[in-house]
Amino acid sequence: MSRLSVGRAVAGALAFVGLVFIGYQSMDPGVVRGPAVVDASATWKVVSTGDGRYRWTLEEGRTPLGHAVVGEGILQSERGDPVQLALLDGLTPGAKVRDGQAVARLVSSVASEQVATLEAEAAAMKADLALLEAGGRPETVAAAARAVDVAEANLALAVAQAEQLAKLARDGAVSEFQAQEARRLQEVRQAELSLAKAQLAEARLPARPEEAQALEARVAALDARLQAAKKRNDQQVLTVPIEGELSMPGGEVALQVHAAGNRVVRIAVDETSRSFVSEGNPVTFTPTADPDALYKGEVLAVADAARSFRGRTVVWVVAELAGEVPVGSTGAAAISRSN
Repeated sequence: MSRLSVGRAVAGALAFVGLVFIGYQSMDPGVVRGPAVVDASATWKVVSTGDGRYRWTLEEGRTPLGHAVVGEGILQSERGDPVQLALLDGLTPGAKVRDGQAVARLVSSVASEQVATLEAEAAAMKADLALLEAGGRPETVAAAARAVDVAEANLALAVAQAEQLAKLARDGAVSEFQAQEARRLQEVRQAELSLAKAQLAEARLPARPEEAQALEARVAALDARLQAAKKRNDQQVLTVPIEGELSMPGGEVALQVHAAGNRVVRIAVDETSRSFVSEGNPVTFTPTADPDALYKGEVLAVADAARSFRGRTVVWVVAELAGEVPVGSTGAAAISRSN
């Protein structure tokens, strides 16, 4: 926003609150009067651009025509994903913040899901590695254990059949050949069980060094991807370039900090009184909301050119006031005239 457009915005704000130019030609010839509005000496804003991005600005308030942008930038996730702005833990609107303090970060749902997925994959792979180093691959051990169960069941059935046929052979119900075949099948089933148990014992042995090394390399690569994703998220952090009070006005303005310390006041002075106002002139300001209050200060700068305001030609003057007057306060200002 240009200084001219900001100046018009300030003028519009004054018109909105219904201030009038009574008292321009004061009965006191040593005083120049005019309507005024209070602002911060500097303001940091984070504004939503409406397309998943944010724009931050640092604006200088000590100029006659309003804020002058002295720094700005666009904030978005690395891949341009739509993001949301979230205050860091422990911070709430109204908190006092210092220059350089981190206050919020950009949160991308896509990036957050990526980190969560990588964390789950890393945890599962590390568990597999721990089992491998402790005694074999879990899927191999499970398959070998199932093979032992099957072999034991087959052997039990073969033993039962062999015993039954042996009894029948003694009674002459079946031939001795049939009984011998049943005993041979029992021996085969016994051998199958012995082999299955040997294979289970082998599966439970620690993995070969090359297997463990290969899985360790995969774990390390996945960890590197996870840390890189976390770092990208951590880098999307906003830091405040001024000291002041944090607020979340709502609407387009997501975050805002008005600089702590003295405020500035912009005063609309009739063009005919321009020659009587200069830097260093004493100023007093009385807010409309508190007619009994009186704030003192001095002129910082006078605009180079006159502007049209509510049918009059005025010159904007900015003065510094002692104390943190509420930003946005409107009222009447009096400037002691120069000789």
